Amino acid sequence: MSIHRKNTDTRTDDDFHKGHLQYLVENNKCRLLDGRRTPGMIQKVDPLHAMFTFLILDYEDKGKTWDLYAEQVTNFQFERGSLSMSESDIKALEKQIEHFKKPLTIPAQEQAKKESLKAIKNYQSKIQSYLKERGLQKPYHKKHKNYNKPY
Repeated sequence: MSIHRKNTDTRTDDDFHKGHLQYLVENNKCRLLDGRRTPGMIQKVDPLHAMFTFLILDYEDKGKTWDLYAEQVTNFQFERGSLSMSESDIKALEKQIEHFKKPLTIPAQEQAKKESLKAIKNYQSKIQSYLKERGLQKPYHKKHKNYNKPY
C-alpha cells in the first residue's frame, strides 16, 4: 500500500496541452507530470526572475506551493482552454531565462582572496591535526590509488 494518495479516475494525457511558457498565466489549471498527475494551478508568475509558483490542489500536499524556474513548465500539462500569454510576454520571458543562464563571475578583491585562502589552509591544518590525534586519516579523493581500499 502506498503512503501517497492517488486518484484512480484521472483523465488521460490527451486531455491536456503540453507545458509551454505560453501557459504561465496566473490561475491556469495544470497538473504535474508525475506518476499521480498531481493537480494544481499557476498561483503566481514572476517574469522579472523567470519563475512561477505552482499551488498544489490535491493529495497530502494540498495548499502547499513550489517556486519553480520558468523553463520547468515543461514538467506540467495544462487544461485545454487555458489562457495564453502574449507573444511579446513570451519573448520577454525567454529573454530573462537566457539572462539567468549566463554564468555570473564576481571577481575577488586580491586581499580578500589571500585572506580566504589563508583561512582555508589554516582550517585544513586543524582538521588534519584533529584526525591524526584520533588515529584517522582524511578520506582519499576518487582519483587517489587507494580510494576504494578500507582504512
